[in-house]
Amino acid sequence: MLRDAFLDLHPNSKHRWQTVLDSIDHSRAFWGLFDPAKNVDDKGETSTGKTAVSKPAFAQALADILITQPERTFQCPDYLAQALEFITHTTQSETAGD
Repeated sequence: MLRDAFLDLHPNSKHRWQTVLDSIDHSRAFWGLFDPAKNVDDKGETSTGKTAVSKPAFAQALADILITQPERTFQCPDYLAQALEFITHTTQSETAGD
């Protein structure tokens, strides 16, 4: 699903997604898509010259997939769910019926 959101925004960048899959540290490589000049690859080099992925645009592309393809599941990390609950002042029990 993350791949699909990325490729929706950058359809000619399959090679950049492949670097995430090929990386020793997937999370660092994934973050490197958003801030290529500050994140080093497995060789210790930065990816200057590459276009950074817009975080808001990526979030919207991911949301679009979640809405239009409800059969696909997305496991929200606990820390993110807790942050969202804190911001919106809701609990899972309050939203369980939605």
